[in-house]
Amino acid sequence: MDDPPPQIGDIVHFVSDDVHRAAVITDIAYLIAESDEAAPEQPIAPIVYQALIVLPPMQPPFNALALYDRSGAPMTWHWAADDPKPEQLPTEET
Repeated sequence: MDDPPPQIGDIVHFVSDDVHRAAVITDIAYLIAESDEAAPEQPIAPIVYQALIVLPPMQPPFNALALYDRSGAPMTWHWAADDPKPEQLPTEET
């Protein structure tokens, strides 16, 4: 199944230091185009980042530009549904 296109206001996860943090998309398709100094006549496809506001618990929010990566590589974003599910918490037997 294809992922839905990101929209402003979507809640996603931002990965920092192997920690998944809540984030909100604030700008879709934030383009960063880099020129190739070795071959300036050849156009390079722009790299599409999403602008995010990251909401770490008990810390001030911060802005980040991040690429989408379903596997959750550091400094990327992904849909919350892509996170592995935590193991079932043990219950106390009565």
